[in-house]
Amino acid sequence: KVKPQDIVQTIRLIGTVKAQRQNVLIAKISGVLDQIAPAGSPLKKGDVIARIENAELDKTVSYAQDSEKIAKAQHERIQTLLKSNFSSKAALEQRKQNLLDAQQKLARSKIERDQSLFLAPFDGIVGNYKRREGDQVVPGDVILTFYDPAGLIVEFDVPANYIKDLHDNQKVRVLDSQYTLGKAQYIVDEATYMS
Repeated sequence: KVKPQDIVQTIRLIGTVKAQRQNVLIAKISGVLDQIAPAGSPLKKGDVIARIENAELDKTVSYAQDSEKIAKAQHERIQTLLKSNFSSKAALEQRKQNLLDAQQKLARSKIERDQSLFLAPFDGIVGNYKRREGDQVVPGDVILTFYDPAGLIVEFDVPANYIKDLHDNQKVRVLDSQYTLGKAQYIVDEATYMS
């Protein structure tokens, strides 16, 4: 007897697994790469992954801190002298401007130094480093990819003759687990006839 029954058609495909949320971390300054967290390490948002060592940046911050301390001491000294009528308001204003300039230089140098740090942008896993520890890096060099393994995307090519059987929200199995096909893009590759 003939009766209605579901027919399951199976094809095996090779795909690529990617994280839905990932960040490529790129060098913003020159220096020597120092890896803090090895590839595969789970990190929390804000944890240090790696840093670029740059002695000039460290010196600039140190000089800016010293300049700010000196400007602050001079400003406080002029304030004391002004209260005793041994200085003028013009001298106080000049020292105040010097202090503000020193504070701005210190803030700028700290921002530049902070660009030497690679921080985890969210909770996730350290990917493979594209540059080795001890390598000289320059602005624009890709250092590593940081990703969140909680949400993954599987991309795979399907032979053109199976396209008619695919539709959005269809159930598919990947490594013996069932998922929903999110979006099927119907673009045929002329060389392989894969979509």
